[in-house]
This record gives sequence, C-alpha cells and structure tokens, in this order.
Amino acid sequence: MPAGLGGYGTFGSTTLTTSILDLAPVNGKFGLARFPFLQLAADDDVEYEISGATPGTGFTQVVMTGPLILDSARISLSFSGFTPSAGQSLTLIKGATALFDTFHNAADNKNLAEGGVFTADGMQFKITFAGGAGHDVVITRQGGAGTPTPTPGSTKFKSFVPMVARES
Repeated sequence: MPAGLGGYGTFGSTTLTTSILDLAPVNGKFGLARFPFLQLAADDDVEYEISGATPGTGFTQVVMTGPLILDSARISLSFSGFTPSAGQSLTLIKGATALFDTFHNAADNKNLAEGGVFTADGMQFKITFAGGAGHDVVITRQGGAGTPTPTPGSTKFKSFVPMVARES
C-alpha cells in the first residue's frame, strides 16, 4: 500500500509520488489543508470525502499560497450522505498562484480536460481548473429535474501512514 498524507492543517512545501492525499475527516471533522507548494505525480491518488457544501466543515479544501502541479494525479470523490443540487459548485482547491496539468478521473480512468464532464458516485460533474482568480479547481453538479440521485456509497476503510512534510 502506498504511503499517504491525510487530514488537514498547515503543511510545508510537499512533493508526493506513489502516494495518497486523503482528504477525509479526522476524528469526524473536516478542515483546510494549506500548502505553499504542492506537486503530485501521475501515480498519486487524491481522495475527497464530501459530506456537505461548505469548505472546512463539509469537506477538506486544499488552500494554496503558491503553485500546484497536478501531473494527471487520479482524483476520486466520495459523497457521504450529501447530494449536491444541480448547478451547485464546490471549490476543491483554492488560491494556487499557478496550476500545471489536470487530474485523471479514477472512476473511469480518463484525463479530465478543462470543462470536462465526469461521473462520481452516480452524479455528473463539470470541472474547471480556471475557477476563482484563475487557478482554482471547481466542480459543478450537472443535471436537472429527473436526474437520478446517487445511491449511498459503501463504507470505505482506509489505512494510511500520517506524514508531515517540512521544508528543508
């Protein structure tokens, strides 16, 4: 099993390879994961658990103060007792000064281009890598009346080794 970095708080400049960035709650609470620099690799998994629409309380939002390199890292979204309404947007990553590359959708194994539509937990989302001031990663629920609602996902148990990245 790959190493992982999980939870929230303030981290130093971080580079992950063959790792999991696990953005699930810690002791039942979400927060903000702050990075001055974050570089992911194509063999990394970024896993979001989302149980509400508010960053910091409904999901762990990544807050950047510097550049972000995604390098086609795999993203997966798990909705825990929460169904966003059609047209509702969630800002997963905020504040990057520059953003390089895009995510790869873990569910269907396809690259997510700017404006691409993908499915997560039975719902369709459109993704932008140019949200906010131009470098935020934002997903928007697609669909309208008659759009099927997702069935609750199965409970996942994850095992990760907590790591704290520090600048050298």
